Amino acid sequence: WTVTDDMEIPAILHLSECPDAEAANAYMLTYYERTDATLEGIEERLKRVDCLNLFSAGLEQSFVAFRNEQYALLIPFLISVLEHALRQLDVPRLFPSTDMTKTVRKRYKEIGDQGEIAFAMKSVVSFTEDHYEQYNSQLNVTVGIRRKGIMHGLQVPPNERIEAIRLYHVINTIVSLYEPIALLQ
Repeated sequence: WTVTDDMEIPAILHLSECPDAEAANAYMLTYYERTDATLEGIEERLKRVDCLNLFSAGLEQSFVAFRNEQYALLIPFLISVLEHALRQLDVPRLFPSTDMTKTVRKRYKEIGDQGEIAFAMKSVVSFTEDHYEQYNSQLNVTVGIRRKGIMHGLQVPPNERIEAIRLYHVINTIVSLYEPIALLQ
């Protein structure tokens, strides 16, 4: 899980103290049920992000699917949005990198130890390293969503609320970093 700027310190601490992925997932599911069960807050934030405008129709439909509990339908789409959001962390260039892990690590290194933004960025680095790890079909189902597994048809998109929330949450974290990163430059 990543850390967003709108999470309270006790929530961040509790998340960091979870002994395993299952406990973290259970905590975050409870967290969202308590704070934004239908993800209206995340939806509003994503609507205001200019670089996501080209995904506006799909994002709107994805929230409808989320509220109708059709999670497997929206996961491949959200992976595309996630990748686009990650790309925006890179310095604009004529030929952007396709190596998102490298891009995110590089940006994190550039930020250095800049307080809360570094903590949030480090959580994005950790998520990205895991998400882009090579999918291995011999692993059990608890492997989590792997970009290569889903997008190359090796892994079936799970029909799980927690996985949909995780992707929205990470995208929300990434877009929350755009402004603070721009201010550092």
